[in-house]
Amino acid sequence: IEADNVPKWKAMLAKLPPYLLNPDGTLKEWAWPDLEDRYNHRHISQCYGAWPGDEIDPDRTPKLAKAAVLADRKRVPERLAAHSHCQRGLVGARLKDNFIVDTQLRQLIEQGFVGTTLICPHDPYTNMRIADAQGGIPAIMMEMLAYSRPGVIEVLPALPPSLIQGSINGMLLRTFARLDRLAWNMD
Repeated sequence: IEADNVPKWKAMLAKLPPYLLNPDGTLKEWAWPDLEDRYNHRHISQCYGAWPGDEIDPDRTPKLAKAAVLADRKRVPERLAAHSHCQRGLVGARLKDNFIVDTQLRQLIEQGFVGTTLICPHDPYTNMRIADAQGGIPAIMMEMLAYSRPGVIEVLPALPPSLIQGSINGMLLRTFARLDRLAWNMD
């Protein structure tokens, strides 16, 4: 649609710094080598390439994916807003990390972040006047049940061990394929 702008965007992309890793193997929060990560902060913007982006995944970029998993896991809870739990769960699902998916789903449920529609309010035990935009539990569930990108559909990539059985109907994947019905029973 905007073919005239493609050269400008390619030039901008060429100027972006590469992903950096910390000495401990985590994906660096800041593209500036001298800035240290703040693991006690809820934001995980360095994982944008995994979710909602599509640059980092365990299949195509295993080293970056492992570094992003470590960055996601090293975050320590502060007064987390629902969007932090949702983002961490979504990054975990996209990176096929069922541990972080399970942890974040449990925290959303156990700490009062779940509304009757399964969409999560910003703060626990509040009404839905301020809802977080990530899609809450339904988005995490869809990402953990089916991973997709052009040419690839993988079912149950990040299923927590506690979800032994279940089913979902009518799920639209990122590739615009439709998963009419998925049922599983791990026993």
